[in-house]
Amino acid sequence: MDFEMYEIHMSDARTELLTPSTRVTAAFHAIVILCAQLGKETLGQACAAIRLSAEDLRCVQALDNWRKPEPPPMSPDDAIALAERVRKNIGESLC
Repeated sequence: MDFEMYEIHMSDARTELLTPSTRVTAAFHAIVILCAQLGKETLGQACAAIRLSAEDLRCVQALDNWRKPEPPPMSPDDAIALAERVRKNIGESLC
């Protein structure tokens, strides 16, 4: 699995000079990039395939449904932690 684009987006998510909404968006894009590599048709199908917890699934859905200019549904740190859990679950699913 190619993690280069994931890492680029996560770097943006961790950059505190960016706005919180930009950082959350970058973390969400990292999640989408990971899930797209699973070859599923939808983000929901990818999340089901990697067996995310109900809470993490709810958080991914909240990010997917979030529309600017509304405030992000979570903090940048929470979005980063979510993206890291998604990556971990994908790694465990592929083993």
